[in-house]
Amino acid sequence: MFMSRRDFLSGKLVISIIRNNETENITIFEGGKITDGWEPTGDTAKPGLPGEINFGFSSSKKYPTLPETS
Repeated sequence: MFMSRRDFLSGKLVISIIRNNETENITIFEGGKITDGWEPTGDTAKPGLPGEINFGFSSSKKYPTLPETS
C-alpha cells in the first residue's frame, strides 16, 4: 500500500489493450506526472487507514477494446 499520492505517482502505471492480436501499451502516469488526457478520479479524503489514498483514473480519450468485425 502507498501512504501518499506523491509516492504512488512516483512509479509507473501502464495498461495494455490487446485487440486483433496487436498490443497497445498506454502509460497513465510515470515519475509523478499524469499523462495528458488522463486525470485522477475518486475521493482521496475517503475514510480508511491513516494516510491511505483511494482514487482511480479516467481518460478523455477513447480506446477500442473489442475485436474488429468484418
